[in-house]
Amino acid sequence: MINFERYKVIEEALIPYGFTKKGDIYYYSVNILNDTFRVEITIENNKLTGKIIERAFNEEYINYKIQ
Repeated sequence: MINFERYKVIEEALIPYGFTKKGDIYYYSVNILNDTFRVEITIENNKLTGKIIERAFNEEYINYKIQ
C-alpha cells in the first residue's frame, strides 16, 4: 500500500479516466494482456492499493511480487 499524504485526489481527473466512486472510495479496473489479467486499483483515504487478478482462475496473481 502506498500513502500519498502530500497529494490530494483530484476527482475531476479520476472520473473521466474511468474510475468509479462509491462513498469515499474510488475504484478502477481494466483487463490487460489479451484479457488474461485484470488490474484493480482502489484509492481510499489517499491510500492507493492495487492487485492483479488472473482471470482464468479469478484469483490474485502474486508471482510479480516474488523477488
